[in-house]
Amino acid sequence: MLNQCYILNPQELSCSLLSFGAYNCNSPSQQLVEQCMQNSPWHDLIGNGCGQDGVIDCNENDLNYPLEIRCWQPVCALNSFGSVMEGIMSNHNVIGNLPRNFGKHNERLICKKLKELTGSVRGICSNLCLNGCARGQKCISGVCQ
Repeated sequence: MLNQCYILNPQELSCSLLSFGAYNCNSPSQQLVEQCMQNSPWHDLIGNGCGQDGVIDCNENDLNYPLEIRCWQPVCALNSFGSVMEGIMSNHNVIGNLPRNFGKHNERLICKKLKELTGSVRGICSNLCLNGCARGQKCISGVCQ
């Protein structure tokens, strides 16, 4: 199943609509972030996309910081986590110095769909562990470790 977001139960992270149309969400507890990092469809890609693969090691000063795979909230929808903070999937009109990129998890979703439609994939798809890795493993350069 293709899944771009990790959805929380609405009572776990409450969001409310502000009078001017934006939403205000409570910051997720560390427990909810850990739950996402362990159970999200991109659990094996956490830390990839910026700096060393498999390690959350980038900060706001790194150009690829918005593309580091982790549990970003809220980027998908209310009461949910997304795999990247900012990418072409969430903002196709990216301007400035932000890279135009889908993020590793979204790339994997695209590669899986391409493989389903065509029977094979190559290129960047070879480095994404298309079938995912077992819980507790990381996808490093296309190999589950």
